[in-house]
Amino acid sequence: MIFEAVKPEIISQELVQASTRDISVNGLSCVSELPLAEGDQLQLTLQIPSQPVNALGWVVRCESDQGGSLVAVEFLQPEDQEQKRLLKFLAQAEEKPD
Repeated sequence: MIFEAVKPEIISQELVQASTRDISVNGLSCVSELPLAEGDQLQLTLQIPSQPVNALGWVVRCESDQGGSLVAVEFLQPEDQEQKRLLKFLAQAEEKPD
C-alpha cells in the first residue's frame, strides 16, 4: 500500500509504503512509521494483484506498535469502479484456502 497525504505537511512530498494487516470494503489497518494522528486524511493506493485500487480515507485510530504505529483507516466514498475492484479482490482472497 502506498500513502499520499491530503495535507503534504503530514508526510512531505514523498510517497510512503506501509504493510496492511487487515482490509475490508470499509477500511483497513496497517503498520506505519508515519507520524499520523486521528483525523488525518490520506490518499491510498492499494497494490492488489489485478490492478491497483485508489481510495481516500481518514485515520480513525492510531496506536503505538513495535516498529511504528498501528493505524486504522476508514475509507471515504470510493468511486464505483475502485470499490468493485476491491470487492472482487476480497472475494477472491476469501476463496483461497489457507
